[in-house]
Amino acid sequence: MHKRGAHEKQQILSKSQEATLVQWIGYQAAVAKPLDRDDIASLAFDISSVAPGTNWIYCFEQRHTEIRASQPGNLDLKHAQNFNPTNITYFYKLLKDVHDAFPNLPLNTSGTWMRRASSLGEATNIQRSTITSEA
Repeated sequence: MHKRGAHEKQQILSKSQEATLVQWIGYQAAVAKPLDRDDIASLAFDISSVAPGTNWIYCFEQRHTEIRASQPGNLDLKHAQNFNPTNITYFYKLLKDVHDAFPNLPLNTSGTWMRRASSLGEATNIQRSTITSEA
């Protein structure tokens, strides 16, 4: 018996459950919501109702080499420098121009664009009110 197959009965997820989990991890990564190791272990518990051991995630990663854990990087300095009041004002001017040209065009499917924009901070709120009052 192959070494991998020897412990198959001891695994908390079946092969099909693991395949489904791998697909879900790939999907979440594709929509820019990658799962961390704790999230994956939590999903395994949700599927099997058995708490994974401390080494389970590492064994899971060895069985599925297409899964990679990575650490998020720091914000690139060029991106940080471009996030300034001038560029924010320009963005909202373009957004307003598009909205004026196409008033029936949904700005996004969730309808949260203004809430997300307002969460950027006080500078964004000031710039948005300036653009709105110029119209």
